[in-house]
Amino acid sequence: ATEPVSTIQQAEPTPLAKTTPSAPAEPTPTNLPLPTSAAATTTITDVLTPTMSPEPNSAAAGLAIRYPDFTALDSYLRMSPVRLYLAEGTANSSAFILSGMPDSRTQIDYLDVNGDGEVDLVLLFAEPFMWGVNYIVVMLWQGTQYGAPFAIVEDTELNGGVAYEQADWTGDNVPELIWQSETVTSGSGYEESTWRQYVIRCQAECAVIWHGVRAVVWTSNSFYIGRGVQLTEIRPDPANSQVVTRSEGFSLPFISGDQSFPWRVEAAQQAIYQWDGTQFALTTTEITDAAYEIASIQELSATANNQTATVNYEFVPGNGQQFDSFLCSLWVDGAIQGESFACNPYFTQVQWLNVLGDEPAEIVVITLYETSAWLHIWQAEGGLFTRIAPLSGDLINSAWPPIQLQNLDDDPELEIVTAILTVATEQFCFAYPDPGDQEVQSCWTEFRRDYEIFDWDDATWRNRDSLLPVAVDKSCGSVLRV
Repeated sequence: ATEPVSTIQQAEPTPLAKTTPSAPAEPTPTNLPLPTSAAATTTITDVLTPTMSPEPNSAAAGLAIRYPDFTALDSYLRMSPVRLYLAEGTANSSAFILSGMPDSRTQIDYLDVNGDGEVDLVLLFAEPFMWGVNYIVVMLWQGTQYGAPFAIVEDTELNGGVAYEQADWTGDNVPELIWQSETVTSGSGYEESTWRQYVIRCQAECAVIWHGVRAVVWTSNSFYIGRGVQLTEIRPDPANSQVVTRSEGFSLPFISGDQSFPWRVEAAQQAIYQWDGTQFALTTTEITDAAYEIASIQELSATANNQTATVNYEFVPGNGQQFDSFLCSLWVDGAIQGESFACNPYFTQVQWLNVLGDEPAEIVVITLYETSAWLHIWQAEGGLFTRIAPLSGDLINSAWPPIQLQNLDDDPELEIVTAILTVATEQFCFAYPDPGDQEVQSCWTEFRRDYEIFDWDDATWRNRDSLLPVAVDKSCGSVLRV
């Protein structure tokens, strides 16, 4: 597929005015629980953990077993000093020492992490249930025994996930260990997931040389439904001894209900970190796009070919089990077209577009419902209009519209591009026995913002069955290539 190009052709004779951001506005104070970690940086403190008293003839002086089992590792880690790095918000090492010790739920890998030709030991653990930790432990083989363990620990309230890969960030031909961790916090009707990344460089010892937040996604679903996203693209540049990051995000705290809150698009920021021989140190930051707010997108009527399409809506109050919501319906020249559909009338746009490459033009409605973006399309048939889509995607793009029609193939038809938030991988899966003696498998969920593409095959929209990290034109939603 080619790079998407925004080539949407609006039907004549009444082109819609392009939606432009309003001037930056001061945010309105509210008592809504907005995310706190989205703009926070991870603070790491080097701590020597308190240790238990070594037993006689114990392994506290060093682990000399080349390929230890879980019992040997448990004994060694409980009694050996650990060079422990605590992520921001992690209280202390007690959860790691007392409840996060290796067992059959822990993944043990052997790989060379410092370039000496000898495989070293890497432990991974992800909290499967509640109130635990994610961690990675690295132990370097020193010829006859393993050296002092090095660990990074993160608290998580709900089940988390971990993964790692090796990549040369410093340009010395010795790959660093890139550890990723997802932690989840929650409240009453509120959940926030944070993906962090740590770059571990090992020589005689291991140290963190760069760390950052890759993404924060929060969702509220108590008395209202809201969504906020903070994304950071991280690009190592070994040729220039740099790491370049670019961050952007948005918050929409009130998607459902009988009132509207503005769509807040956060400032996009670029940062450059320079390798100084010890760490990647922050050298420059730059605001590349200013923050702004969109009060609403309420374009509920459009005219073309002497016909007027109108979206009408009605409020549906909640009943204790369901949220307040709205139902929308499409009307053409005063006649309703098909069934109603869920919507947010404060963020709804109707327009006439030549989607299928023929005449007459189709009617397109873009709207929000809960934490998804929805695209509805009606095709004219013998004076009537038949709905040939709805399709939805995750609400994660920072700009309007959050779901896009683009010409990717230079043919007469437009394709639908929807955003996908995460992709589960099978490389880092952990099997856990639950209280009912049933095995539960938890896999790392890689954070990515990918795009799913749908083509029209003269009868329906066909999924291309591919997730492509394409760069969508900024005016149509995305500002990053992930």
